[in-house]
Amino acid sequence: MKVLLSIKPEYAEKIFSGEKKYEFRKIGFKNRFIRTVVVYATMPVGKIIGEFGIKQILKDNPEQIWQKTKKYSGIKDLLTQRKNLKISLHHNHLGIYSKRTKEKIT
Repeated sequence: MKVLLSIKPEYAEKIFSGEKKYEFRKIGFKNRFIRTVVVYATMPVGKIIGEFGIKQILKDNPEQIWQKTKKYSGIKDLLTQRKNLKISLHHNHLGIYSKRTKEKIT
């Protein structure tokens, strides 16, 4: 099952470059069978740019999640992230779409 998430373009690019291996969210998914995230890059991009598979979902308090994920968080510090961070999606790449042709390229 898939879910669509809006992600700021700067973070979406880091996800697909491999620099950011965790996506942080305040609220988990109601459906526990979600395995793929379709990435909508917010404005100024304003379109779907790819998708990634969920390898693991981490649920804990913000400090514990930060300790486990900071190396590949794609951000500089915990304060940059939302204050009541509760879950982290550890992903692996399934596909990246060409921004020009919208065709799957990996």
